[in-house]
Order: sequence, then C-alpha cells, then structure tokens
Amino acid sequence: MTRTSFDDRKNYFMKKTTTTLLPIFGILLSACGSSGSDMPDPSVSQFTFNSAIEVPDATGALPSIASNDEWNENAGGSFRGVTYAVGSFLDTNEVFAVAGVSADANTGSAVTTGSVNYNADYNLVIGTIVDGSVDTERVEGEIDLVATFDTLQVTGTDSNFVVNGTFSGTDLAGTITYDGMDAQLGGSVGADSILGAIAGNTSDAVMAGTLVGNSAP
Repeated sequence: MTRTSFDDRKNYFMKKTTTTLLPIFGILLSACGSSGSDMPDPSVSQFTFNSAIEVPDATGALPSIASNDEWNENAGGSFRGVTYAVGSFLDTNEVFAVAGVSADANTGSAVTTGSVNYNADYNLVIGTIVDGSVDTERVEGEIDLVATFDTLQVTGTDSNFVVNGTFSGTDLAGTITYDGMDAQLGGSVGADSILGAIAGNTSDAVMAGTLVGNSAP
C-alpha cells in the first residue's frame, strides 16, 4: 500500500479558511458607537467551546450540525469517509468542532496478532476567538503509527503531535495530543489502513481533523 499523495488531498485540505463574526461582536459595536478606541475587546468567557465524535449519516453529514440553521462552518470537509467541521452556532455563541468516520469504512481485517505499521497523514483545524470572531488555523503533517495486538494500542509521535489510540476488533478509540491540546480519536483500524476522526476542545479553543493512512510494506 502507498501513502495518500498530497495531490489527492489538495482540493480537500487546502479549502479556504473563513472568519465568521459572531453576534456578540455586533452587539458590542452597537453599544460603543463609532469610537473604536473605547470599544472593549469581546471576552472569550462569553463563548462556549465544545466538541464531539459522531458517526456521519447516510449522506455523509454530521448529525449535530446537519439540520441546524444557525450553524456556520469555518472549515471542514470529507476525505476517505472521514468528515470534520469547525464553526459556530450563531444563536448561542458556541464554538464547535465535530468529526466522524463513516459507518461503512473498510480498513481491512482486524489486527489479531503481532503488529501493523502505517504511514499516515494528520490534518487538523484549530478554532479560537480573535476580536470577537472565529479564527481558524490549519496544521498538517505525516506520522508513522503502529498497531500492536498484545497491548491493543495504536501509537506514534511526530514532534508535538502524539497518538495514544486503542482498538477492539477494527474499532478505533483513544486520544491525540497536539501542542499540549488533547482531543478524542475515533474511527476504524485494520490490517490495510487506519481511518481516524479527531475532535476536542479546551475552555478557549476547539480542534477537529483527520488521521488517515495505509499499512506500510
């Protein structure tokens, strides 16, 4: 198997990032009039930050945001059945990150002996509040992973990106850490490939993304 090429991913991962002005900033502008020097910066404490791992529906949409008219997406996409999104619910000032792997994802037979190595790519979007609006940053990299049957763990490290996964059959769970920020990991892992969804949050940031790779020769 071969690593997914950058060309295969460029239309998905290089999608333009947008910045969304949330309602509270508009309120502050109205209250302060035209005097920019007197206008207080919106406080991060006036926003909530949440995240979730969930299974996309039959159309590939993530249920928690698919039918919400107040959802505004700043960054997102789908790659090999792994879908992610970062954005906000405009009516509640909630900044939200969500990701999931299709229920019919096929990563091959379960790892039932020894270990399997993977060449994988990770792609993250980190969302924060800057001057009252959602601001996003993209992070991409490559990582070598190993699934070990004796410990039922999937592990790997690339600089400040660390994977501490677990598996049962082909079900993937666990956590990842990027630059000190923890997130949930969910999806599927097998003898052929790994398809992981990433979502997490702190009190002032959210993160979502993908961990996708093929088994190494």
